[in-house]
Parts: sequence; C-alpha cells; structure tokens
Amino acid sequence: MSLPDPQGNDDRDDSLPFERLLAEISTLFINLPADRIDEEIAAAQKLVCAHLDIDRSTLWEATATDSEVFVLRHYHQPPSLPSPPQRMNAKEFFPWISRQILLGETIVISNVSDLPAEAGRDQETFRRYGARASVLVPLRVGREKVFGVISFNSTQRERSWTMMEVQRFEMVAQVFANALARKRSEQDLQERLRFETLLTDISARFLALPPDRVDDAIEDALRRIGESLGLELCLLWQWSEETGGLALTHLHRSRECPPLPSPMDVDTHFPWARERIAAGEIITVSSIADLPGEAARDLETCRRIGVRSLCFLPLSAAEGTSFGAVSFCCLHEQSAWPETIVSRLRLLAQVFTNALARHRADRMVRQAEQRLRLITNALPVLISYVGPDLRYRFNNEAYRTWFGVDPESARGRTIAEVAGEEFFRSAKPYLERALSGEAVRCTLEGLTVNGRPLSLEAFYVPDLDERGGLRGLCILGLDVTERNLALQEARRLQDELFHAGRVITLGELVGTLAHEISQPLSAIMSNAQAARRFLAAPAPDLGEVLEILDDIVKENVRAGEVITRLRSFLRKENMEVKPLDLNAALREIAVLLRSDARQHGITTSLELDPQLPAVLGDKVQLQQVMLNLVMNAFEAIKECQAPERSVRIRTWSQGQEILAAVTDSGKGIAPEEIEHIFRPFYTTKPRGLGLGLSLCRSIITNHRGRLWAENNPSGGAIFYIRLPAAPPANPA
Repeated sequence: MSLPDPQGNDDRDDSLPFERLLAEISTLFINLPADRIDEEIAAAQKLVCAHLDIDRSTLWEATATDSEVFVLRHYHQPPSLPSPPQRMNAKEFFPWISRQILLGETIVISNVSDLPAEAGRDQETFRRYGARASVLVPLRVGREKVFGVISFNSTQRERSWTMMEVQRFEMVAQVFANALARKRSEQDLQERLRFETLLTDISARFLALPPDRVDDAIEDALRRIGESLGLELCLLWQWSEETGGLALTHLHRSRECPPLPSPMDVDTHFPWARERIAAGEIITVSSIADLPGEAARDLETCRRIGVRSLCFLPLSAAEGTSFGAVSFCCLHEQSAWPETIVSRLRLLAQVFTNALARHRADRMVRQAEQRLRLITNALPVLISYVGPDLRYRFNNEAYRTWFGVDPESARGRTIAEVAGEEFFRSAKPYLERALSGEAVRCTLEGLTVNGRPLSLEAFYVPDLDERGGLRGLCILGLDVTERNLALQEARRLQDELFHAGRVITLGELVGTLAHEISQPLSAIMSNAQAARRFLAAPAPDLGEVLEILDDIVKENVRAGEVITRLRSFLRKENMEVKPLDLNAALREIAVLLRSDARQHGITTSLELDPQLPAVLGDKVQLQQVMLNLVMNAFEAIKECQAPERSVRIRTWSQGQEILAAVTDSGKGIAPEEIEHIFRPFYTTKPRGLGLGLSLCRSIITNHRGRLWAENNPSGGAIFYIRLPAAPPANPA
C-alpha cells in the first residue's frame, strides 16, 4: 500500500494525507477478495497507527457461537509492549466496555484512571498491557447489530482526543466494519451452502439406506455435524423399549473429549433435561453455571465430561411420536446457541427423526412379517399372494410340503409352474373370476406337479386399491383330500347302516309280508287247478278257462307289486335326491303295512294334502323313516290296551316347507325319555337295538330337515317331520 508520508513536505492541509489514506484503504478493501481481508487488516492497522500518531490498534469480532462475546482477532503494537493472550475474550477482560460497545456508542478514554468504579476489571487490563488513553469504536453497518470493536490506544501518555481525531477513528472503523461485514456475509453464505450441502448429503444418504446400515450412517452424520459446526460431543438418545428411558445409542466425540460413562442414559445422568425432552422442549445452556438448582445431577455430569455449553433437541415426528433426543456439547468454549445454529441443528434433528421413524417402521414391518410367516407356516393350509400376472409374491411353508417347492424359490413363478398345469387348468376359471374383482370359493380336483392327487378347497380374495384397481390375489387353500375320502367312507358306512336298518325293519314285517305274498299265490294255485279240471272235461268251457286265466294274471300282478316294493325298499344304491311325491311314497308304505295293521286290529288312516308340493329327497330313505315311525306306532299300540287302536298319517305344507306327522293312540312317551329316544343305542324295547330313531333323525338331517316327537294331549305320541319343498321347476 503506497501512502503519503505524514512527516513529508506537503503544503496541503493535514487532513489531506488522512483522506488519501482513508480512500486508498477503502479502495483496497472494496476490491479485495473476502478470503484476503483478514490478511490485509493487520497491514492497514499499522499504517493507520503511523498516520494517526497512536501506538496500538486492536480489532475484536463476535464469535460464531455468541454474538455478544468479542474475541481479539487482529492487533498492531510496538514490539516492546506485552502481547495479549492468544484467544482474548473482551467479555472477560473488558466487561464494562463490552456492555457499552453493544449499545453502539463510541467510548473515548483520555486517562484510564477516569474509568468508573464498575470498570475496575477493564482498568486493570488497560494497565497490564500499557494503555493510558484509548478510543473504542463499535463495528457495525448502518443500524444493524454491533459485531465487533476496534480500539486506538496511546501507551506513551494520557491524551485528550480531539473531535476530529475521534471522527477519523470512526471513519477508519467504518472502513474496517464494511470490509468485515462483507467478509462475514460471504462467510455466512459459504457456511449456509456448506450446511445445506451437509444437510442434503446426510438426508440423501438416509433415503435409500438398507436398515442394517442405519446405525453406521447416524454415527457418521454425527461426526460430520460435529466437525462442520465445531461441536466436540454429539450424542443421540433413543427411548428404550426395555427400561422406558432415554438410552445413549450413537455418539461422536472429539479426541480431546474424555471417555463417557457406560452405560449412559438421560434418566440417570441428565434427569432435569429428561423431563423437558419428554415435554418436547428444546434446551440450550450457554454456560453450565446457568443450570438451575434442580439440575444438580445434570451439572455434575457436565463437569465430569468437561461440557461447558450444551443443547438438547427432542426427536419428535409431526404426529407427536417421540423417538428420543439429540444433544450437542461444547467443551472448549461456551456457546450462546444463536438462533441460526439452533435452526440448523433442528433441521439435522429432523433428518435423524425421519431416519429413525423409517428405521422403526422397517423394523416393525420386518417383525410383522416374521410373525405373519410364523403364523402362516404353523397353519396346515396353503397361504399365498399373487400379482395380477398370477406370479407368486408370498408363499408359506405348506408349499414345500404339498408341492415340494421352497417358498423363497416360488417367488416370481406362476401358479402353473408351482402347482402343475393340470391343477392350474382346474383353477383357471375361478382365478379369472377373482381377477375381475370377485371373491371366489371353490373346490378343485387334480394332480400336483409331483403327481399327487389333491382335493383343494380354495379361497381367492382380490386385493383392491383405493380406486378399485387390482393389486393382486390373496389365496387360501385347504387340503380336503383326506377329509373327502373320510366323508366318502362315512357316507358309504351310513348307507350300509341305513340299508341294514331297512333290512331289520322288513325283518320285523316278514310274517305279514309273507301273508301278502301267499294270498295271491294261493289264489293262483286254486285257479290253475280249476283251469286243469275245466280243460280235462270232454267239452271244456273255454270262456270259463279264460276268466280263470285272467284271475291268475291279476293275482300274479298283485304278488309282483309286493315283491317290486320290497326290492325297491331293499335296494342298495347311492342316495338320490330329487323332487318326489311324498303322498305317493306314503301310500306305498301303507300298502306294505296293510296286513300287519289288520292282523293287530289297528286302523290306519291317511290324511294327505292333495295340493302338497313336491319334496326334495331320496324316496327310499324317506320311506324307510316313515315305515319305521309307523311300525313304532304299531308297537306302542300293541303294548297298551287302549280302546281306540289307530294310527293317523298326515301331510301338509307350511310356506316353503313340507310337514308330515304320525300320530298313534298308544301310551305316549315318558317325559324323561322324550329327549333321549333319538340317541344311538337308546331303546325301551326288550330286544331293540336303539338304532331305528337315531337312523331316522340322521336321514332327515341329511335332507336338511328336522325330526322331533311330542306327546298328544288326547293320548299317544306324535312324530313330526319337517322337510324343504323342492324348488319350482324352470318353465321350458
């Protein structure tokens, strides 16, 4: 920098050299890059001291962590004067002056002895470093907040500063203030860019991070934050599911930081902070000495670790869910935690909150998947999920047992590939219905890939999105192969039992049935003998022979009808459910029992509804029930000496149901037995098996009907049958 020599021969006014100096300094700082401003300030201070006849100039700037704490950044003085400490804090060495400077006023001191009593510490510092008079000018731009102070000192003598001198000092101070403000603005901009880059990098890293790498990423983020913001200790705490407290889970500490207690939790070491974190408060402590009395445990922990300032931020999601807290600590110097720093830390805390929320959600999803897989694998059913392309996305362990396919290897494969083409063909029509959005239940028969016959009861449930679009199908399959075989065997045994019941019933009628057959046979024999006699005559009467032959044919038909009914009743065939005329079936039963009724003097009456709709059932089985009920009615009458010996068979309709009743004039049923007579092997007959009524109820139940008994108020018992009517036939 080339400036006029203040002692040189110049006939201009003494203000001109200063104005030239001020102009050149201003021009220099205006064009100077921001990263070189600090470098040139010291040189400028030296020239200012020389031209304004002062010994020392010091320049103090506010710290990044506390805008009200000024630290000595630049100074110029003679080598003979004692050097200031490397990191000199104006608040500590000049407390009174610091307060005055923050008010924005220039302080003029002609004699340090004139300082007020409350400036004792300031006066002591002046004398220690040889200052006898001083002018201190705040550094600020316009009406903005003061961010520093520059002093101009006389060490040789007390000095009465003229107004012009003070004004010159203020003009020089303004040049420095403008330069430093520009530097601070550019530094703030760079700092914001660095922070935004840091925030973006950390956020981006967590976006697609696998769950098993989240912990490492959190610790790396804490390290980068600490290094970027000059924080020696960064701690992340999470709520413990075991203890319910805030436990330390991640940390970054500088090399100078002492080891931390282990284990470490907020409840034990920072109980005062814990209450405020739980309430969602942000805690900033500039000096641990400012902690309240109830924070004695927190203060003890800070002193043990060497913390001078700390900040706690809760990690809370928007819906109020708390994941823990993050704390930042300064060990070397105190921090006022300005709003700019706290705002940045809050943004970083939100990144951690989002990462922990996603991590917790991922963990919960994995746990839910594990529980779901445990449950689905424990169930003896096929459980799977397929996409619209019918490729598996989920399979339970049953696929390994049924199809020999590992659930993991089944993913991405089609149903046809896993279950087999034949099985897929049987399922395809139902799958197509399910793909159209219909919930389908069906039974499938086929062979699996390994050739095993399989009967499957399948449920296809569409998974639809909010707009009704198909996301996939939930499939539940129950292996009913063994069940169907067991049901088939049970039906076979039941048919055998029903057939045996019919044989037993007819066995009880063998006498009367033999009479029904012997009568037409005797008539046939008599007519045949008569025909022989007529034909042996010399002139046989052929007309009489023809009448005899007609009688033989009639009796033969009569005997044939009895045998046909017996064969029909005793035939051993599968149950055939179809619409039938219940009245006609009952008339046939009445014919079979006609002889037995006459033999025991029992009157049998039929009161059949001529408009009775068809009933849906198996004719032989329903006749077996009615035959059993009527024969039981005969037995009840035989066992008592009732004056009236009658059995009445009735039918009628009631809505969509058909009812039939068998009423006898016997002694009725004992009240304590009426609930037991339908139980298997329960009988009141000396030689009974107790199967008749049990079989009857089973048959009626199989027909989706009901069989029950009541006592007739006028004497005897009534057995009721209720059956569904056959649906009306579709018109051609």
